[in-house]
Amino acid sequence: MSLKHTNQYPVIPARPKARAGIQKYNNWIPTSASASCVAPPPPSMESCAGMTNRARQQGFSIVTAVFIIVILALLALGMMQLITTNQQSISQEATSVKAYFAGQSGLQWGMYQAVYGGATGSYTVTLSNSGLANTTIDLTLSSNTILTNTYYTVNAQGIYGTTSIPEYALRELELRFKP
Repeated sequence: MSLKHTNQYPVIPARPKARAGIQKYNNWIPTSASASCVAPPPPSMESCAGMTNRARQQGFSIVTAVFIIVILALLALGMMQLITTNQQSISQEATSVKAYFAGQSGLQWGMYQAVYGGATGSYTVTLSNSGLANTTIDLTLSSNTILTNTYYTVNAQGIYGTTSIPEYALRELELRFKP
């Protein structure tokens, strides 16, 4: 720094102003004659700076906490949706399997009727055992004779539940055979 000289007195540059939150200890006056003429120590810069930074960081930590809570809530919501969809898929798969096995049972019953009873026509069978409860089988038996050979066709629809429930399932199976 250079000082500019005028006629008699040098010009001293202005002192920089103190930052907000830091007290000036330049103007102190001892209160008694026995008081020491030593200025009190200035507050440590670490504590003042820490207070200033903490004041700025408090708002940031609240925003961060809210952001993390929102992200965790969205993750939880997504997981719940995934679990619900998975449970519905498993339930629908189970009802579809029940309808398929009801249709398989209907094919076997229809094959027995065609071979040993020579039956043709339409039949409806309601199953009531514990594994296939609430299932019905709609059967159609037909026969075709080509030359001297008789061929049978069994169409079976395995139906679980009714169309008014979400677990409704229908499986169609067909069997052509020559006894």
